[in-house]
Amino acid sequence: MQRSFWREYRGFLGLFWMTAPLAWFYAIPVERWCDSYRSAQLNLALLGVVSIWRVALLARILHVTTQAHAGRTTVWTLFAASLEVVVVMFVGAFSTLGEEVVRGMSGMRNSPEEEMLLRVLSEITSWAAIVFLITGIGLFVARGRGLARPLPEATQSRVPWVAPVLAVALWSVAAIGPQKQLRNNFDYDRLVAAGRYDEAMTFLITRKPEEFSHYKRFAPDPYASEVWEHLAGCLDRIDSDSPAWVRSRYLYHVEGALSHWVGHGWNDHRLPVYISILEFLDRVPEGRAVKVRLRERLEHLDSMEDHDVSDEKDAQTQYLQFRELIDDALGR
Repeated sequence: MQRSFWREYRGFLGLFWMTAPLAWFYAIPVERWCDSYRSAQLNLALLGVVSIWRVALLARILHVTTQAHAGRTTVWTLFAASLEVVVVMFVGAFSTLGEEVVRGMSGMRNSPEEEMLLRVLSEITSWAAIVFLITGIGLFVARGRGLARPLPEATQSRVPWVAPVLAVALWSVAAIGPQKQLRNNFDYDRLVAAGRYDEAMTFLITRKPEEFSHYKRFAPDPYASEVWEHLAGCLDRIDSDSPAWVRSRYLYHVEGALSHWVGHGWNDHRLPVYISILEFLDRVPEGRAVKVRLRERLEHLDSMEDHDVSDEKDAQTQYLQFRELIDDALGR
């Protein structure tokens, strides 16, 4: 019987798609119960478990359907999977590299979740490249050895409409609550981005915390350049009478803004933002603890070698003003 690539490929796709339900495990909404960092950890763990499971299951499927040796089908599967990872990571690097370079040059740091993800992706890419080389050499050395049956042909059958339609209906109902929360986040972020800070804060404090997604950061993103444009406008409208949950959310933004490298981007008017941060810390009861951590950070900033501003008169002057403000604030 003459083999047809496309005919066998259709059969392979049918077998591959049968492993898709395993992906439901990393669709578990862990963000509903954990903070953003813990959610990222759990999502990566679930993705790892499902990925390993799918590779093992597909290797077993190929072993049964082609009657090839189990080791051989495992190498086939690992080779294809590692090649996919290497290609995806290689292409993805060019789409994000420019952003990472610009962010670093402007003294911006990635969020803790992004830092963790970058470390994991780096490790995965390295291991995938190693597996790709080993399995590629193995397939080349063992080429032509052993026999394998053709993959089964795809056949027509009735589509089980009841189960998919029922699943879509149930998940659509379950998604109503989270989608309402995300809509509130979107509306608030839109007001901040437009500079309508009074409206934004009124929108925020007239609602309960459970009406917003607890794992999605409010605007402005403290780990993006927009923080220097909009954070002061938000902080200026928060005081000790504001709801505790609102103060808590924006204390996270303050911590994020203060984590960026001081000494970069003084021409981007960061100094007024630092002034607003210090005034905000004076107004809220939780501010004292942040000041203590800020004092510890200043030990790192005492050396001018940590910032490339010594040759720029304006930057030097603004940096010294910043230090005076910090020292004065910590002495209060």
